[in-house]
Amino acid sequence: MASKELIAYTFQAPVRAGFANIIASRQFQDKGKGKGDPRFDASFILEPDSADLKALKDLVIAEAKTLFPGKRLIARRLTQEELDAGAVEIAVPWKDGTKAADRAKEDGKDQEFFRGKIIVKASSKYAPALSGIENGKIVEYVNPETRATLDKMFYAGAHLVPHFTLHSYKAKDDKPGGVGVYLNAVCFIKHGPRLGGSKVNAAEVFKGYAGTVNAADPGSNNELDDEIPF
Repeated sequence: MASKELIAYTFQAPVRAGFANIIASRQFQDKGKGKGDPRFDASFILEPDSADLKALKDLVIAEAKTLFPGKRLIARRLTQEELDAGAVEIAVPWKDGTKAADRAKEDGKDQEFFRGKIIVKASSKYAPALSGIENGKIVEYVNPETRATLDKMFYAGAHLVPHFTLHSYKAKDDKPGGVGVYLNAVCFIKHGPRLGGSKVNAAEVFKGYAGTVNAADPGSNNELDDEIPF
């Protein structure tokens, strides 16, 4: 039997990365402990009326309908009444940025750059293909030594163009099945203010230490509550 043709989507406009683990893979962190296989992943910040977001949603919803034909699909936890009526909960790759910002604030973190936006998350077990615009031309970064230095381009806050492939997955344990997106390739377009991390001005904080530090080496020993619109 022939394998199913993969559905791909390339953004038509650059978007800012909210989180970016594009150069090196990492494990998912749960209360300080790594879980699962290391993965490359990134979140992208979109305006709610983005044409790319609409196009991606259309593809994801169409794929979801093939998984559960004739079912009412809802991208949030279901009420008992909805369960009794045969509705199906599914997971989707986008979420409400305002809710993410509120949750971060409750945890003492500053992620206000998500407020009023939609977040799309993509991941992959394999390193995504990387490229960038240099002197008006697309340059591919395939040399391993070159890739290792590209965190100066592929970072949270940079303007990037991602390329996704859709994939569906079944429910497991208490988590719903749904449709996600693999991060296949990313193109760097331009720099932007870095997001997240420390807001401290290092020059100001450490100015009193200038000229006083010993130079000897001390070490010599990144869920929507709305029903999917059909």
